Amino acid sequence: MNIENTVFILCLFIATTTQEEKTGTPKWGEWSQWTKCSVTCGNGIKERIAYKINSYGHMTNESLLDHGFCFDQQYCPVDGGWTFWFPWSVCSKMCGGGTQFRTRACKNPEPRAGGKHCVGLSQESQDCNKDPCPTIPPDFDVRTCALESMFMCESKIHCVNKTLTCDKTLNCNDGSDEKNCRFVINDIFYMGSKLCVLITIINIFMYLKLRR
Repeated sequence: MNIENTVFILCLFIATTTQEEKTGTPKWGEWSQWTKCSVTCGNGIKERIAYKINSYGHMTNESLLDHGFCFDQQYCPVDGGWTFWFPWSVCSKMCGGGTQFRTRACKNPEPRAGGKHCVGLSQESQDCNKDPCPTIPPDFDVRTCALESMFMCESKIHCVNKTLTCDKTLNCNDGSDEKNCRFVINDIFYMGSKLCVLITIINIFMYLKLRR
């Protein structure tokens, strides 16, 4: 077989193969993945693209662009808001002028992504139990405090009869005879200074609840 015949056969094979490839119908390829949202806060646009596949199975420059709406709030600024005030703490003194506190937290919601912090105080204080404490009688004898019938005041310089404790009247010179008493005010149960424990538990519960 001479070279002319060889070239002729090769050309015929190529032409035949090309003709078979052309029998396919051009079609659109698969859509690409959506792009990221065009914004990081609020409403934006996302895109995807598909390319035309020619009869040879090759991707062409002809394309289709699809748009979709998206919403992203991950980085949207959120201004902080105050919670309600927690209950007042127990007064630091039973009489003679004490102080009590209450707090609130900037967690309703908590500021994020550059949002403004709450404006105002997170803690307040006020005077309480401003009535003067009872005075120690001039004829008081501290030696009587050794009797079993006597209640020793926290001041250690005064005592009163045990029958006078928890009678809703201050008798000790520091008011300590009413400090750990159980009584009801306005249908609310109190237990003197132990109310502080209850308030602390409530504050911890509310704090943990707000962090969720």
